[in-house]
Amino acid sequence: MRLARLRVCSARPRLTPCCCSTYNKLVERCFKYCIKDFRNNTMSSKESQCVSRFGEKYLRYAQRTSVRFAEHQQRMQAKMQEDLMQQNVS
Repeated sequence: MRLARLRVCSARPRLTPCCCSTYNKLVERCFKYCIKDFRNNTMSSKESQCVSRFGEKYLRYAQRTSVRFAEHQQRMQAKMQEDLMQQNVS
């Protein structure tokens, strides 16, 4: 499994180590949760649907997290600007 992770990371040199680690953890969790039958070299329709749902849920989670982070950054930036304005007034 680790060799496969290294291949994914080296195939995508633009990913930072943090992103690569997150991606590999996602793939590993999805594989452990969804893939149950090793008798065929293809995924069953049930496994394929599970992988799709898993990926969609992760993408929705990542999008919500990004929105919340952006909102937090905006609040922090507004507070810093307010603090600077108050310092300039004093």
